[in-house]
Amino acid sequence: MYSKYRLSLILACLVMVLLSATTAAASPFAQSVPAGFELILSDTGTRLYRKDYSQGNPDFVQVVSLAEGAAIIFQHGDITSPGTGAGAYGGNDPSLTRQTLAQTWDEAAAANPEMFCATNGQFFSTNIDPTRLAFPLKKDGVIVSDGYGLGEYPDQKLLLQLWSDRADIVPLTEEALEGSSAPNMLAGLREDADKGPQNYTGRTFVGIDDANQDNIYETVLIFNSKTARQPDAAQILRDFGADRLLMLDGGGSTQLVCRSGAYIESSRTIPQAILVVSKSAEPLSAEVTDKPNLPVLVVGEPLAVRVEIRNSGGETWRAGSVRLVNLRNPWGAAAELPLAGDVAPDGTAVFTWTTESFAKMGVYTTAWTLSKDGQSFGEEVSFSVVVLPEELADKKRELEEKIRQWTEEQAWRRRGARGM
Repeated sequence: MYSKYRLSLILACLVMVLLSATTAAASPFAQSVPAGFELILSDTGTRLYRKDYSQGNPDFVQVVSLAEGAAIIFQHGDITSPGTGAGAYGGNDPSLTRQTLAQTWDEAAAANPEMFCATNGQFFSTNIDPTRLAFPLKKDGVIVSDGYGLGEYPDQKLLLQLWSDRADIVPLTEEALEGSSAPNMLAGLREDADKGPQNYTGRTFVGIDDANQDNIYETVLIFNSKTARQPDAAQILRDFGADRLLMLDGGGSTQLVCRSGAYIESSRTIPQAILVVSKSAEPLSAEVTDKPNLPVLVVGEPLAVRVEIRNSGGETWRAGSVRLVNLRNPWGAAAELPLAGDVAPDGTAVFTWTTESFAKMGVYTTAWTLSKDGQSFGEEVSFSVVVLPEELADKKRELEEKIRQWTEEQAWRRRGARGM
């Protein structure tokens, strides 16, 4: 018989496996997706989620992975008057032309086939056209505008700093604006600034997430809704993993247009927009979307395995040339598993098999990779199985529950659930 001490040792070993597995699995898209949000559009480095409500308008969240090569562009209208020296910090306060977001999208998408989505950005004076920006904007290394709103919302202004591979959100100061190495910056407000926080109106928020906990914010989250309150928008971004966030222009300015269509429309013309660009897809690329999550077995039991892999590249996988190849411990399965049929870009391939029965207790790990004509590509498929001795069969549910708890704890740690 196994003592409680022996069981504790087994649990301790399991903890180590869990910690190493979750650390290795941390990726730009490691954050959990809140309940109710469904993936409606995706590309390399970019995803768009939507949540519908029985009464009311949907919420949208873009997840932009700078680490995977996606990009964000701060677009603005033509400068009609430079406003030289008239800015809040002694720089310029130019007047910019306004146009609809649909016009901005059409122009940008025609020039760049990797355009993913476009949304509104900066606060501005809605009474004039051309107009001036309320707060600073920097694009491609040049401070376009200091903004006119130095005295507005004192101590509540924030600055989104954007590099090609990372982002940050810091308090807006003259030093932060002029001394930062970030080539692109956009200013907004704290989440609790008085923009009618309890009113259901258009909201645009931006958050940043350190998904892999390396102290670098490599993921940008963009929230849009036609009707939302400020605390609701902030909480949704935190549920997606945002560690820091800021509020951008809302009300009638809030708009969202993507390659799959317009999701939030408005007749208001705007002087500045945020463009999200996907990374150009590699011909062969793969993302594991489903695999066993530390299943618990008892000695003598086999495992029914299901693995789902998304074709995240630009080339169709052909059934005759692409297969799943074992790298370590096939557990009785064939060393190579063929595709059931061709898989087009953004489609998914599903592989299923049943292992041999496990004869001894322990933690077993297997690994697989996709291969085309002998060349491996894409994300490695690896997972572990916990096998208990027959004497501990009654502890199976207890272990499964602990695995569930540990998995959730690790997800929370990756997400952080931290605000500013």
